[in-house]
Amino acid sequence: MSHPSACFVLKLPNNKAKFYDMMGWMLIIINLTSFCTLLYYLDNSRERVYAGLGIGLTIIHFGVEWFFRKPHQKSTAIQSVLFYYAVIWLLFFHFYIIGAVSLLVAILYFIAKREMDVIVAADRISYPSFPPNNIAWTELNNVILKDGLLTIDFKNNKLIQQLIDDNTAIDENAFNQYCREQLESVK
Repeated sequence: MSHPSACFVLKLPNNKAKFYDMMGWMLIIINLTSFCTLLYYLDNSRERVYAGLGIGLTIIHFGVEWFFRKPHQKSTAIQSVLFYYAVIWLLFFHFYIIGAVSLLVAILYFIAKREMDVIVAADRISYPSFPPNNIAWTELNNVILKDGLLTIDFKNNKLIQQLIDDNTAIDENAFNQYCREQLESVK
């Protein structure tokens, strides 16, 4: 993803991504098991169709992604399927509590798996917290990148230190010089 107004984009590692994926798969298995159970036990043919729809959408989405997604593309299958489940529970089965919980879990999964980019621009630094934290240069004492460790020092004695992703290719000297210039310009 490109950031046109950004001078520097530093990627932060998402160390819990595998854990989130594992939890997503567990939720998919629980939902699929629920749909299979409903498909087997329900007498209402319309509701059986909805249960089959949940199973079918899952198989189709993962199948399409398996065959057509290029290796360098990021997978969106788990997130999409979790949203499908929420819609099916809410709209078709009218199980509002299950649907609301499914929707909440899908949203939390999306938030947890988002790109973690620190965007350093001429007017601000955008830090990928939730909600995103836009930091004006006037709020800062110093910003330094040293040996892959980003340090953001606030005037109110708050400090953010975060390792950047090993695959982020950035000239630390150029970054630090740019930050010094931005801090000098707002004094």
